[in-house]
Formats: sequence, structure tokens, C-alpha cells
Amino acid sequence: ASDVYKRQVRLRDVIRQGCDWSQVEITSGDVNTPLGQRVKIHGGGRTAWLGGRLVKKVSSYVVNCLSMAFTPDDLSMIKGSPERRRNFLDRALMLHRADHLERVRAFQRVLRSRNSLLKEKRPGYREMLDSYTEQLCRLAEPLSQARRQAVEQLAPLARRAYESISGTSEEMTVTYVSGSRRQGGEKGDLYQVLQAVRTRDERLGYTSRGPQFDDLQMDIAGRDARKLASQGEQRSCALALLMAVVEWLRDMDGRLPVLLLDDVSSELDSGRRGRLFSRLLEMGNQVLLTTTDPQYASQLLAAEARLLEVDQGVIEAKR
Repeated sequence: ASDVYKRQVRLRDVIRQGCDWSQVEITSGDVNTPLGQRVKIHGGGRTAWLGGRLVKKVSSYVVNCLSMAFTPDDLSMIKGSPERRRNFLDRALMLHRADHLERVRAFQRVLRSRNSLLKEKRPGYREMLDSYTEQLCRLAEPLSQARRQAVEQLAPLARRAYESISGTSEEMTVTYVSGSRRQGGEKGDLYQVLQAVRTRDERLGYTSRGPQFDDLQMDIAGRDARKLASQGEQRSCALALLMAVVEWLRDMDGRLPVLLLDDVSSELDSGRRGRLFSRLLEMGNQVLLTTTDPQYASQLLAAEARLLEVDQGVIEAKR
């Protein structure tokens, strides 16, 4: 939905060979308030419609398309780069507040300009650098505050979800780690921090402090989940974060997002998979889960799921 979160797959790769465009159209909501949604992918990019009306702002579409996708790549989010954890948090915030996408985009635009200035050092760049620094700090504060507050609210939800998915009594903790700290980890006003590291940034050619380095610290029983947890524990952490976001959106907005789980179950052992399905049933939101293994499909049927088989592009209801 945004150039903020870039994938390796190019847009044109989802258009069938020999065709000029691809389109997805669904009706969401409930029987009383159905909402038609349509996205068309073509050579010039993407075009979206809501209720038959052309969408001019991506944020308008995102807030009306309450869904979260989760893939095997997301299961490795815990041991992955901080950027992946920031993106996950920002995706959750976008579903809660439409303006969060614009907030992230505005910050990244100024950050790119400041980094370009630091790298190229054009004539008069020192005066321009002061202006960009002020703009960056003004945009950074609400972005950091939104992330920090969301993590504080998600942490207890993630702790409970981890216990139910992992099947253990070990406690999971989630902490917001600010990228706007001084050297040595001390807190400080971002403007003062950037002034203190200005010479260093000029030498490096980029902005070395700010929300672009925010991260999530996750521990299991006091152990760093990224470094010391097993693969199963890391996957349970990632799923606990997803479940926490679902409950958080329900508590904050009174709405449950549709979950799109792309072959996630095949990456879990049978115990975690069973507890995940039980947790999803308890939460009551709609889940679309893909799998290529009939064994997992049988488990889903036992959970009163509706099974659809896709073969050569043809969808057939099996139950």
C-alpha cells in the first residue's frame, strides 16, 4: 500500500504475462454496511476505488481496509533487522490512525533531503542543514511518541498471547528502544543530540540518530529473544505480536482486522500450530490462511474452517 515498505517483488510481476493489468475486487464489512473495494495494478502503478469512488490518498484506503498480512518472512522478524520490526509497528499504527502513513512519509522525505545534504555538502549546506534539522526534529517527535505509546499498550497483550501460543509460563517482554539517544544510551532532546553528533554525521554522510533507528527489544524470561531464543520461541514471539495487534485494534477501535496468514502454519510445530488455531478461534476475527499441505487443511477443517482449493487459477469450495 505504500512505497514506505518496499518488497523485492516488482508490481509488474503480479500481472499475468501477456496482459496489461491485474485487478482484485472484494466486498468487505458486514451485511448492513458492505463496502466495495477494488485495486488495479497497471504499467503506471496502482489505482484504488472504495465504494465506487477513486481513492486519492493511500491513507484513506488503508484505514478502510482493516487487514493484516503475515508471512513466513514475518515469523523471522525477531532475529531480522530493526527495520522489519519498525515496519511491523508502523503497519499496525496505520490501521489505527490513517494519518500515521503520512507522518512516516513526511519524516522520510526530510530525512532523505538531510542525508543528501550531508553527503554532497553543496555550497551553503551548513545553513540549509540547520533548517532540515529543525524540520526533522519537528516531525520526529510525534512519530516517536506514537510508536512508544503503542508499544506500551501492546506489551501486556503480547505477554498474554505468548503464554497461550508457546504453552509455557515464561514471560515475554516488549520494550520500545529509541533511536534518538545520545552516545552511551542516554536520553535527550533530538535537536540537542543531532547538534552533538553533527560533526560525526558530516563525516559519515548520513543522520546517525532519530526514529529511523527505533527498534523493539523482546526478551523471554529475561533473555534477549533475538540472540538467545530458539527458533520456536522466536516464532512464538512474532505470532504473539500479531495477536497483540489484533486485540489492540479491537480495544482501541472496536474492530477486528481480517488476518491474511500466508503458509504460516507450515513453519510451526504441531503444538504451536494447534494453540495458534485455538487462539484465533477465541478471538473471533476472520482469517484467510493459505497452505499447500493437506495435513494442515485437515486441522483447519476440524476447527470449522471453510476450505477452498486453488488449482491452475480455479477456486473450488471443498466444504
